[in-house]
Amino acid sequence: MATTRRILLIGSAVFAAIASGSPSVAAPDPDEQIAFVRFNSLFLMNADGSDQQPFGVDGGQPDWHPSGDVVAYVQHDAENNSSEIFVTRPDAPDAIQLTDTPRWDESRPDWSPNGRRIVFDAHKPTSGEGPDVFVMRADGTRRRNLTKDHPAGGSDPVWSPDGTRIAFRDPASDCMSISVMLSTGAGRTCLRPPPLGPNQPHEEPAWSPSGTRIAFVAHTSQPGSTREIFVMRSDGTRLRNLTQSATDESDPSWSTDGGHIAFVSRDPDPDVWIMRANGSEQTNITDNEGIEEWSPTWRP
Repeated sequence: MATTRRILLIGSAVFAAIASGSPSVAAPDPDEQIAFVRFNSLFLMNADGSDQQPFGVDGGQPDWHPSGDVVAYVQHDAENNSSEIFVTRPDAPDAIQLTDTPRWDESRPDWSPNGRRIVFDAHKPTSGEGPDVFVMRADGTRRRNLTKDHPAGGSDPVWSPDGTRIAFRDPASDCMSISVMLSTGAGRTCLRPPPLGPNQPHEEPAWSPSGTRIAFVAHTSQPGSTREIFVMRSDGTRLRNLTQSATDESDPSWSTDGGHIAFVSRDPDPDVWIMRANGSEQTNITDNEGIEEWSPTWRP
């Protein structure tokens, strides 16, 4: 059974209008679908949590192709001690491997809006260095490092809806936040939202479908704080804490109309929740006791 929690919204109607882009947002269509991970397997469900069905493949961090027909995801290769990127269809789980890089870990694939390229992060654990942001063609060719000239690298990359920019987690000491660069890798700009937790880089950015807002994960400035879902304008202003809970949250994903955000909350097991884009009506839609669920992503 789905459970709901409510939080106090400061400024009530005014804040709701700013955060959601609309003073009134309809409930998500239960026929909309969300891909997610249960333990180490891909699953698909309706947006109300019903009809939870396995894809038939193991993996994590799914991301839908803009057509809604194909999912890119990450799977660990124990033989080569690496994590590789694959693609599959939910109705025909014959996976196609896109990367083959022994002793490298690739993660966080994200399709470009035109479906022709995939951005992701990758690193070689034995190197002692952090990840960089890479881009490749949708067939796995033409792999290119976009942050090779950025000494701190980057991770958690996501395309802007118009395909011209990429937001990513920037661990550089002069940022420790979300940065945005052109899709070529040029023009890095640290968005610099007000400081939250000390030495805790903001991470897991997610563009709203309109391109005007970015949701992300960060610790609050309170001692012993949990990770929360925040949202800001795409220029780094108007920072808001959406979840304001006593548990850790992660993995924000916008609905296709921008009215809702799916995310993961550990309460105490990781479950998939949804909320309105202003943070209200937080509802646990998996609510499976003792079962871990992660990485929700709305189907286009």
